[in-house]
Amino acid sequence: MAAPRTEIRVDKTRLTRMLRREPVLTLRLLKNIATVGKADVINSMRKSPPDDTRGYRKGGRFFQSSIPGNPPRRATGDLIKLMKVKKVGRAEYAIESNAPQSADLEFGNPDDNLLPRPYMGPMAMRLVRKMRGAGIMVVARNYVTRRDL
Repeated sequence: MAAPRTEIRVDKTRLTRMLRREPVLTLRLLKNIATVGKADVINSMRKSPPDDTRGYRKGGRFFQSSIPGNPPRRATGDLIKLMKVKKVGRAEYAIESNAPQSADLEFGNPDDNLLPRPYMGPMAMRLVRKMRGAGIMVVARNYVTRRDL
């Protein structure tokens, strides 16, 4: 099963030039960009409005779901705890969550009657806007959808 991913890449020509001129600062910048993305996801989950019509019990506690179309609300904290910024190449970082429910929350799951509550895709688009605002040329794309899983 392919992991759902949204990819953001810095323009390769500029990245190569940046790495040649300032390798340490460029790698630190890329890691900081990924860390900002992770913080953005966590903040969006904290600010996600509750759905007053939906809720569920887990472990004797009652949790309110988020409104479909908004990021998932924090219930057990697994989604946030299992979210990592990971170096995957010489000048590549990934933000990933290994929580079992992460793909279902991002894309929805018709079998469980779960509507999508995207959190990684919107974060990527906000991150792209911030990077472009700072003058960094980037390319962003989603390349795995729920039906590909």
